Amino acid sequence: MKKTALVLIFVTIFSKFIGLLREVTLAYFYGASNVSDAYLVALTIPAVLFSFVGTGIVTGFIPIYQDRKIRGSVDEALKFTNNLINIVFIIITIMIMIAYVFVNQIVFAFASGFEKETFEMAVRFTKVSLISSYFIAIVFILSGFLQANELYNITSLIGLPLNVVIILSIFMSYKYDLNWLPYGIVFSALGQVLFLLLFSRRVGYKHRFIFKIRDDNIYKLIKISMPVIIGVLFYQLNVLIDRTLASRLAMGGISALNYSNKIVDFVQGIFVISVTTISYPLISKHIVNNNFSQVRVVLKDSIGMILLLVIPASIGSMFFSKEIITMLYGRGAIDTIGLELISKVFFMYSIGMIAFGLKEGISKVFYAMQDSKTPMRNAIIGYIVNAILSVVLSIYLGIEGIALATSISMFVITFFLFVSLRRKIGAFGFLHIIKAILKISISSFFMGVVSKTFYGMVLNHIGPSLALLFSILLAIMIYFTIIYIFKIEDVDVTARSIIEKIKGSEVM
Repeated sequence: MKKTALVLIFVTIFSKFIGLLREVTLAYFYGASNVSDAYLVALTIPAVLFSFVGTGIVTGFIPIYQDRKIRGSVDEALKFTNNLINIVFIIITIMIMIAYVFVNQIVFAFASGFEKETFEMAVRFTKVSLISSYFIAIVFILSGFLQANELYNITSLIGLPLNVVIILSIFMSYKYDLNWLPYGIVFSALGQVLFLLLFSRRVGYKHRFIFKIRDDNIYKLIKISMPVIIGVLFYQLNVLIDRTLASRLAMGGISALNYSNKIVDFVQGIFVISVTTISYPLISKHIVNNNFSQVRVVLKDSIGMILLLVIPASIGSMFFSKEIITMLYGRGAIDTIGLELISKVFFMYSIGMIAFGLKEGISKVFYAMQDSKTPMRNAIIGYIVNAILSVVLSIYLGIEGIALATSISMFVITFFLFVSLRRKIGAFGFLHIIKAILKISISSFFMGVVSKTFYGMVLNHIGPSLALLFSILLAIMIYFTIIYIFKIEDVDVTARSIIEKIKGSEVM
């Protein structure tokens, strides 16, 4: 699993880099302005209204698909996939019709602090972007289908067509007409579907009109998905609260949250999602075969990889928050005040990177066991904490308080998940995990101190961008040297994987 994760990380880096370039492009042309705020609301609304359904569906889809494929046949698994897509298509149609009727109220709920001009722009953009909901739903199902068939690299690249189209639409909107912004949202989602269909057909997928609501597999999917949907719904309500608060605190507040959060998503997408994308189908397969000893092995490996990669990324982001934001967004339409605000928000989000990574890794085990109620209960507790803290901390810290509340709530959720999972499957190396966290944290902190000192020494000689680049390279070398000396198991495996890849390349 670790070797596959390593390859997937490199693939994901490329895809996520294009995604980050999308945010940099938006910031360059529109900064933290009323246009960027209206656009981000239009981009967020379809995701909030429909992605929680998609997340719940794909979470339940993989274990059921694996079950039908192993205990039934490939044809049964494909029939289930087609039936699900057709049912979801009808559901999305109904939801879009309702959303169009209440579009003004929906936009107001997401950004009650908008002035009239910004509000009307957001409504106009949202009426177009709602069409993308059809494609968002299909993307979730086809991604699950490809992951269940072990095509992890393909699903990691789905951001490529999405982000390329959005980047082009941002450029077109600035040069010609603002309406290219919402059009880009729709065409980018369509591009993802076409991309996934191309590879899905190669592993046997062919769309057939099968519509059977009274299907035991659909009932089972609903049973698994509903708690996930409720949990994600609470998360999306938190997003709504955060963005509403941000819209009231400052013009461009929503954009500040978005720009900083996208960098955190970039890190999480590279390291956490790469690992869990592989571990989830493996765990599902082992659970179907009642092989819980292997479940614990895969879980231990995935947590080890997440800790190994996310802790230094988190601490490094805190040490260089201002420098990273300045390098990425310090040009175009964003001024010095905007950069300062985004860097502070980014620092607060960085605190929660570790907790988010562990939460994702542990939650997948429950979903594989078709127990989605436990993660839902724990998540709801965390999201209630987040909502309360967002309101309270925003009073004292402004927009930064919203980001800090999110980080704290992630730690709350992760703690309860750890406790619940230990009760569910027994010991899975908790002391090993604690020991690894301590070693990796000490190594990462030392890495941060040395690389930050180095940055200050060379800044005036080579400029901020090169100084940051060389500091990051130095940090990576220092970090892996120290943890290799500490004899952390996952480092040895990763090092051997890299050496084997290099040798394999030389042979080719």
